Amino acid sequence: MLAAAALIQRGGRAPGEAPAAPRATRRRGARASQTALAWRRPYTIALALPLAALLWWLPSTAREVGAWALAAAAVLMLRRPRGTATPAVVVVLALGVGSVAAFRERLLPFPDAGALLAEAAQLGDTVRRARPELESPLARVRLELAIPAFATNTAFAAGLSSLEGYAVPTRRFAALLFALRGDRYESTAVFFALPPGDRAFPVLRQLYDVGWSVTVPSRGRLAIEPAGPVAGAAWFSASLARVNDLTALVRELRAAGESLHQRAREVLWLDATDPLAAGAPLPAALHGGCAQAHVIGVQAPRRASEIVARVDTAAACPLTFALNFTEDLRATARLGDDRWAPIAVFPGYGALATVAVPAGAREVRVWASPPHLPWPLAWVVLGVGCGVAAAWLGGRPTRS
Repeated sequence: MLAAAALIQRGGRAPGEAPAAPRATRRRGARASQTALAWRRPYTIALALPLAALLWWLPSTAREVGAWALAAAAVLMLRRPRGTATPAVVVVLALGVGSVAAFRERLLPFPDAGALLAEAAQLGDTVRRARPELESPLARVRLELAIPAFATNTAFAAGLSSLEGYAVPTRRFAALLFALRGDRYESTAVFFALPPGDRAFPVLRQLYDVGWSVTVPSRGRLAIEPAGPVAGAAWFSASLARVNDLTALVRELRAAGESLHQRAREVLWLDATDPLAAGAPLPAALHGGCAQAHVIGVQAPRRASEIVARVDTAAACPLTFALNFTEDLRATARLGDDRWAPIAVFPGYGALATVAVPAGAREVRVWASPPHLPWPLAWVVLGVGCGVAAAWLGGRPTRS
């Protein structure tokens, strides 16, 4: 339809138009048509603008009727003599504005970010008031409800720790989760939901300290119930077992069943195919005193830069945190004489952060130390210089 209107505006022959007149007659007609078009052109926009505004403000039904009427008029003008056709700019502008108005009505409004964040914050405050231990990011919940705008990130938006979410996970955590499900590892997976019946959840719940479940039993009412026993925010292991690969490790974790939280205090499983786990500075057999090593308390305030664990151990033993291992984690231990000594951090149970605590240590601190690009100003200057050089070379005249 718009193409037809544009064709008419260019002066194409309309259907049923008489055969071409002699050349002299056509010249006189063309001059007269050009004179008429030159006189009419300034008034074309004046006609199009109010028509477009009318289509914009009309209700949807009336707008549809008006648009179809304009389209029908443009088509009927094909039967009229040359020079009396509807100007294409009128048709294009009026129908374009009408289309935008119709799209505006169908477009969903943007959500109110402030209201959504306030709703999530209220949810988090309610849960933390009921269970103050959830102030620690190492203590996690399972939300069986979701704010639609946040989906699996509802807990994150509420300031609660959870295993579910939409983010970029560590490779080891994703590999462990898929292995527990019996699925092939997907390196691009970033959306993690653990619905009821998920094969991975019973194991992850005990290792990652998911101690509480939040449900909505009735409208306007939250229920916070224990999700099951967990190993805690941090724990010592009395013995060490190196397994051949992640599949064998998952087999051991599943075999422990609902007693995994207790077995984790008895055995630390390491994946021998993981170079960082295989190189952990641990003896082949742990000292018998590791069975008596225990964690006195763990401090992990929200938004804090480090985790502090107060411990009591007479032997060198591995301490595991309910925290994902990353290669930028660093740790130190305060010894009995108040000296601080750096200690190794390595992946335990496939994905968790484990540290080698020396004998007699009383406190362990863990924090992240992301790598930084050296000489940042020099790289900025180099980049700007390369850009200027490229622009200069591109602007040079080429030799013929």
